[in-house]
Amino acid sequence: MASKDELKKLAIKSLEDDAFRVELEKDPVKAAASIGITLSADEAQNLNFGEEAGERESKISVITL
Repeated sequence: MASKDELKKLAIKSLEDDAFRVELEKDPVKAAASIGITLSADEAQNLNFGEEAGERESKISVITL
């Protein structure tokens, strides 16, 4: 089970690294493990990916943990 700090690290990494985000969406457990974080199956299943954008803003990826 990942700690809050590890989940924060995971979220930040996915915002900064587009390739990592793609891998995280495909296989969250494997992607998290690639940066030293162990996600439980429940945690992986409960990750919610979405995108928000305002009229004058670029898209920002949002992960709800």
